[in-house]
Amino acid sequence: MTKEAFADERVSEVDSHAMSRRAVVTTAAWAVPAIIVTTASPASAASTSALTLTFSQVSDVPVGGSVSVTGKYEGAVRGQRLTLSSSDANVTLARTSFSLTTAGTFSTTASVARVKTSQTASVTALSNGLATTASFSYVFVPVASITVNLSRSFSGDTNQYYINVSGTLKSASGSGVPYRTVSVVASEGGTWRDQLGGSTPDSSDRGSYTTQLFLNPGGARTITFTVSCEGVSTTGSISIAGS
Repeated sequence: MTKEAFADERVSEVDSHAMSRRAVVTTAAWAVPAIIVTTASPASAASTSALTLTFSQVSDVPVGGSVSVTGKYEGAVRGQRLTLSSSDANVTLARTSFSLTTAGTFSTTASVARVKTSQTASVTALSNGLATTASFSYVFVPVASITVNLSRSFSGDTNQYYINVSGTLKSASGSGVPYRTVSVVASEGGTWRDQLGGSTPDSSDRGSYTTQLFLNPGGARTITFTVSCEGVSTTGSISIAGS
């Protein structure tokens, strides 16, 4: 082999090695981005958010009653503000402003005034530009009848006799009428027990009422009680040997 041929062969080998290294380097350069970091844009972040709102009772809530309001903002961040508002002047929210945690949950109570009307109320939750509305209906049921029960007891604490006055406000269907104020009038004086509402107790969530009248000292007699509510009344009497 001549010197010229040997030189040409060496050049060819060098070029071959150079091309091979360039190919390796080029391939390695394309393989570098093995880990890709993605940052969510505000638009894509908002699309993952959801706001829910529910009531413990959605229909026939008695006037004077209340319902629990609960909800959740899915995707909330700590310190995010949320507000609640009512569409009905007869419905009062115990709380209207919240600072959310990452759990996104919130709760309060919606109370219905003692009005003589039936209708639907809406509550709206708003946070971070996202809003949702839920509704419940409340109902006014007239008092159709009243029952009254009387019994005598003795209090060792005050050394007095007293009369237990109890009963139920009923609707035309016979169900109890809750959250109404009852007026109780006795045919003689005495001291009403304030802890039970005195002479104007409220009916319970089942329509029952109760109060007590501590009697003045006296002999045998009959005492009459008149119980009334919203234009409906009833009377009951009890005879005692003395007080």
